[in-house]
Amino acid sequence: MNRLVAILFYLLPASIWSQQPCWQQVSLEVEIDIEQMHIDSLGFLWLVDKQSVYRFDGKEAIVKLELEDEQITTSEYYTHKILLGTSFGRILKMDLASDSLVVLQDSIHNDPVTEINYVDDENFIYASYGSGVCVVNKFGSKKLDVNQGLVSNEVYDIELHSNRFYLATDQGIQILNPENPNSDIEVIDTDDGLSDIVVTHLISQDDKLWYTDYDKHLGSISINHVVENFALEDKSKINEVIALNNEVFLASDNGLTTYSDGQFINQYPINGTDKISLIQNDKEGNLWMVNSSGNLLKGNLYFQKLNIQTNSITAFTMLDDNYIIGSSE
Repeated sequence: MNRLVAILFYLLPASIWSQQPCWQQVSLEVEIDIEQMHIDSLGFLWLVDKQSVYRFDGKEAIVKLELEDEQITTSEYYTHKILLGTSFGRILKMDLASDSLVVLQDSIHNDPVTEINYVDDENFIYASYGSGVCVVNKFGSKKLDVNQGLVSNEVYDIELHSNRFYLATDQGIQILNPENPNSDIEVIDTDDGLSDIVVTHLISQDDKLWYTDYDKHLGSISINHVVENFALEDKSKINEVIALNNEVFLASDNGLTTYSDGQFINQYPINGTDKISLIQNDKEGNLWMVNSSGNLLKGNLYFQKLNIQTNSITAFTMLDDNYIIGSSE
C-alpha cells in the first residue's frame, strides 16, 4: 500500500527563490556571432553581429538587415527602432516595422562608433573610443574632446540621467548638458581609495545612477552626487549591466550576479564559472544571456526548478517560508 509522506523543506524565502531562474539553452537554427542583443516592445529578440541584424521570434532567427561595405560596431534599441554605429563613423536608424534604413548622421571623423545614446532624431550623442564624443541637437553637431573640455577621449559608455548625459571614461564620470554642450563639463570623482577611477558601464534607475569600474566594483551615485562603492567578491570583469525592479544584474567573466539591499547573489552558474557577455530582459520576466561559447540562454525570474529526490509528487503547498511536498513513496 502506498503511503503519503510529507516532506518539509526549509528553504530560502520565496522572494529569493523566484529570482534564481532555471536556465535553458535556446537554439537559433543558424550560427550567429552575437555582438549585441535587444528586445523590442512586442517581445521579439534582435541579435546583431558585425554585418547583420536578425529578428528571433522564439523559433527562428531571420535576417532583417545586412551591411556590405562597413561593419556594425555598436547598437542601441529605442522604441520601434535600432540605432547602429558603424566602422565608418556613421549613425544609421533602422525602423523595425518597415525594416527601412536611413542615415541619421554621416561621419565627421571616420572613427568607428563605439557608443550611442538617443533621445530623438535631433538630440543624441555618440562616442568613438579614443576620439571623444559628438553631440547632435537642433543647432547642429558638436565634437568634444580633450581640446574642448573633456578630461579624457576614452569614453566607454553614455547614459541619459536627470536630463544630462553622463560619460563613463578612464578619468571618472563627466556630465554634459545636451542643450548646451559648450557649457562647463562637470566631473564626478568615483575613486574612494578602494575602487578604480576607470568607469566602464552606466545604467540609470529612477533617481540613482549605477556604474561599474575597471577594478570590478559596483557603485551608485545619488541625485546629490553622493558616491557609494560595493566590491564584488569574485573580482571578475563586468561585461554588461542592467537594472530591473530593485536589483542590478551584472554579467561578468564569472557568470551572472545580482545586487540588492547590500547583498550580491550568484544567479548563474550556481557552481563554477561561465563568462556572460550580454544580458537583456523582456516584459514576461525572462532574462536572455550570451555565454562564452556564444550560446543563447534563457531563464525566467518568476519560475524556479526544484529538484526533489522522489519519483511521485502527489501534493505541494507552501507555509510561510517552507515548501511542503507530499509523496506517495
